[in-house]
Amino acid sequence: MLLAITGDAEAQVVKKKKKSTSSKSKKKKQKLSPRQQRFMLLGLLGLAIILCLYFFFSPLSMVNSQLFHPTKAASYPDIPDNLLGAKREDVSFKTPAGVKLHGILFEMPGAKYTFLLNHGQGGNLSTHMGLVKTVLLNGQSILTYDYEGYGISDGVPSVAGLVEDGAAAFDFLTNEKGIKPDRIVLYGASLGSGVAGTVAMIKPPAGLMLVCPYTSLKRLARETLPYLNLYPDFLFPQPDIGSETFLHYNAVTPVMIVHGVEDRIISVQHSKDLNAIRPYKTTLVLEKDKHHGDFSTPVLAKHVCEFLNILNGGKYETRECQEEVIKIH
Repeated sequence: MLLAITGDAEAQVVKKKKKSTSSKSKKKKQKLSPRQQRFMLLGLLGLAIILCLYFFFSPLSMVNSQLFHPTKAASYPDIPDNLLGAKREDVSFKTPAGVKLHGILFEMPGAKYTFLLNHGQGGNLSTHMGLVKTVLLNGQSILTYDYEGYGISDGVPSVAGLVEDGAAAFDFLTNEKGIKPDRIVLYGASLGSGVAGTVAMIKPPAGLMLVCPYTSLKRLARETLPYLNLYPDFLFPQPDIGSETFLHYNAVTPVMIVHGVEDRIISVQHSKDLNAIRPYKTTLVLEKDKHHGDFSTPVLAKHVCEFLNILNGGKYETRECQEEVIKIH
């Protein structure tokens, strides 16, 4: 009996030794050689580089270099005090964040409507005076202003800031100038079309006029830089400005869309898609042989007149003017 117990004990000791030996051999096998360690480190370094590049070139990182091209200014001496019969008034107002913005209000005697111009991504308000003239030629007033970081305005441009800037300009007209919202027409060109369309969601205007618009900034970014299709939606700047959302909800505000068929910067398909959302509230004007920045003052002024007649039942005529290429983007 004692021998049997002793034998069992010895067997257990042998098993434990075998397990210990097996465990040690496994540990020896799991230990990486110096070469393997180098390969692992290189792999981790490569993965880190790829992740850094992925986020470096993400929409959130690229937005300022690709979307905004401001020109700073100390003043605008080249803009006359009286333009086409409208008196110039330099104005300033603040965003909800306290950023001071600068603009110029041209008040036309006898005007029924005041247009609020949201200009394109380049230059400053002086760059886009051709758009201002399209309104003045139709006897209406217009406020043009610079986004944060543009022209004389303070701050740094951002997508979220664009919406705050546009809303602050609208509030300036209603609160400081006493203009009723149903006498304000939001006017947006290129980048500014998305500002106008987004502001219209929170500040209902008398009308919305869009020149070379896009459905959403996210879609436009992915079309312009195809590699951005690799990125999920949450890595794009917010809010996703554009006119698509407004048109989905719009039931009462007249909208006019003007787009060049040959536009290679913002495809005309954007305007066609916007028109398809609310065709009974939208007037779509497609200009053959026109690109993104080659509209003339008389042509665009004529479309402003057409829109005014939609708003007011047909009583406006456009004054004659010299041919002038309008800066859109």
